[in-house]
Amino acid sequence: MQSAEPDTEGTRQGPMASLVNDPATLDVYLLIHALASSRTPYDARYQSSAWAIMAGFTRFSAMTGAKSKWSRSVTKLTKMGLIRREGSGRSVRYYLLHESGSGDPYTRPKTVDDDRWFSLPHTYWLDGWDQTLGAPEKMMLMIALSSKPTFELPYNRAPIWYGISESTAKRGLTRLAERKPAALLRYQRWEPDAASRTLWRTITSYRLIGKWSARSRAAVMRKQRSDEPVKFRENKEALDLALESALSPPGTLVIPKETKIVERIEGLIDRDRQKELR
Repeated sequence: MQSAEPDTEGTRQGPMASLVNDPATLDVYLLIHALASSRTPYDARYQSSAWAIMAGFTRFSAMTGAKSKWSRSVTKLTKMGLIRREGSGRSVRYYLLHESGSGDPYTRPKTVDDDRWFSLPHTYWLDGWDQTLGAPEKMMLMIALSSKPTFELPYNRAPIWYGISESTAKRGLTRLAERKPAALLRYQRWEPDAASRTLWRTITSYRLIGKWSARSRAAVMRKQRSDEPVKFRENKEALDLALESALSPPGTLVIPKETKIVERIEGLIDRDRQKELR
């Protein structure tokens, strides 16, 4: 979310700031990242129809339009130096590149010594947050996940720290706190301030709550699951994408004994096939 060093204007914005008005491309990047970042060579390859379904692009358009939308987002990410695309047609493979947009190879962080990094819980897709959050909320959720468990973010510092406007920071944080279920707890405290007309200043702090809290995310990473080898049905490509991105913990090749996500994806595929036949 931030560059390691300030730019010539003194800001530390990362490439993600340019996606604040393009939530579709942001979600494409997050989805590719979820699939490709678990193991070397940090790549993912699936049919474009499977990508379009999982990105939610088929909810409001036919498959042809959804695949075109996916292609446009991938092209933008490629130009930003965040991914590398190889192949064409049904055999396209995406490789992750360094998050700075430098074009350098991607390296998976493992410890706090590997610069600042954060994990995005699978609840983002399983509970439909990717489809219900607006662009400001998505951007501020990423920033919150990359911050300390309790953090402060004065709106007027957002342009310098993250390259986003004050209004975007305010809308995003406010909506995350006021939506149901809320993702963020917002609270205030007052401290003496001799420079203030009232001799006091208000400090607003934030903390992620529910499934987004630091404790919940840590518990998911530690959770022991009863697993079995991956088994696919006829729709292998889409099921592979859906199951691996939504259920598999990083670095594994197994999935939990759950059928809910399988039924959900098969239903989406059948629905889209029926649309094409009409």
